[in-house]
Amino acid sequence: MTCQVGGGRPRKLQRNIHDPGWLSNTFFFQAFKDALKRAGVSVESSAEEMFVFQFNQDFRGMRDDGRQLVRGGQRYELPIGWKRFAVNVKGQYDDGNNDWLREDETGWAVAFEKDTGAGIYCTQWIDVAQHYSKPQRLEGHWVQIVLQLRVKPSAIRPVTDAKATDFERKYWVVNDPSEIRAYGVLIREFSLAEYIPPEVMVFGRDHPTVCQILEDL
Repeated sequence: MTCQVGGGRPRKLQRNIHDPGWLSNTFFFQAFKDALKRAGVSVESSAEEMFVFQFNQDFRGMRDDGRQLVRGGQRYELPIGWKRFAVNVKGQYDDGNNDWLREDETGWAVAFEKDTGAGIYCTQWIDVAQHYSKPQRLEGHWVQIVLQLRVKPSAIRPVTDAKATDFERKYWVVNDPSEIRAYGVLIREFSLAEYIPPEVMVFGRDHPTVCQILEDL
C-alpha cells in the first residue's frame, strides 16, 4: 500500500499488525452481525467467507501527519481512530479484474456509506459518515460501525442543492448500485455520550425534532 504527497515519490504505507486486544476478529464479526440484524438482514455466511482478516488495518494508534492521499481522483483521508476489516472482494467483480481497488488515481474513489434513499448517499469524509452510526453496546464496549466503499468516479454526483447545509454538501449521490462497492467495514469504540446524531448537524440542537431525538438517546 502506497501514498503520494503532491508530486513526490509514492511512499509505502505500512499495515500495522499487533495484538488486537478486545477488538478481535470474533468480537468484530459479532458486532457486524448485530448491526445487520438491527437493519433486518440475516447473516448466513461465515466470517472467513465474508472477510479476509489478514488484510485488516488498524488505524487506532495512528496520528494524522498531513499526507494527502488520492483515490480515483478524489481526496482520501485515512480513517484515523478506526480499525478496518477487509471484505472478501478480490476477483469478485469485472471478470476478476481488480483495477477498481488500485490505491492511486486509476482506482475507484473511497467513500463511506451514509444511507440509501433516491440513490445511495455516501461521503468521502469518515467524520461525516460516523454521525449516521449510533453506538451500540457489546460485551462492555460501545462501538460504531461504518461501511467503507469504492465508488466509480464517473458515477459521483455531489450534493449541490442551494438549500443544502454545509454538512449536506459533503455527501455524494450514486444512482446506480453497481457503481458502488463495499470493500471494508470500519469499527471503533465510541461512547453514546459522545455521539452526535446527524439531525443535529443538519438542523441544529434547538430544532424541536432534534430535541426529541436527543432526549430519546
